[in-house]
Amino acid sequence: MTEFNQQIGNYNDLPYAEISQKIESGEYAPPYMWTQNGWLASRLGLTITNQTQRCVPQIATEDIYSDTLKMTVKKGDVLGLSALVITETAEGITLETECIGKILTANECDKNSWQFIGEPNTAIEVNNPATVELTCANLVNRIPALIKSPAGFITTEKMPNNVFMTKPMHEYL
Repeated sequence: MTEFNQQIGNYNDLPYAEISQKIESGEYAPPYMWTQNGWLASRLGLTITNQTQRCVPQIATEDIYSDTLKMTVKKGDVLGLSALVITETAEGITLETECIGKILTANECDKNSWQFIGEPNTAIEVNNPATVELTCANLVNRIPALIKSPAGFITTEKMPNNVFMTKPMHEYL
């Protein structure tokens, strides 16, 4: 727990400008949701005015063996984290996202849950997503757009929507 707070938790209360500077300098690599909110705000044409994050350790309530790590995480030890990021925009839209990455217990499954509060409210939950396959498909289907993009560094939110290729790749070029 002390190690978690030294490496991750001590950035929780930093103001937006200060944490942004630490990220830019390479001093701090933020959890996934920090950059995800920036991507989403940019894609939606929103102007970020403030962003905060709260990283909270996920503590094992029992001993849990991890096949991936080939070790047992003992009860009371950190088995992952929750990263909650709140992004405020000049347009009055607030993005609140959370990603929980941890070793799952026997009764848990990987899931993606989305809740959109607005007109209308909408909720979506996907249990046991094929994360590896979806990531690979996203990358492969993005190749034609990458080839056609202008030279230089361009982040994906500035590119066209990704499409599933039903024909041979060369037909999309």
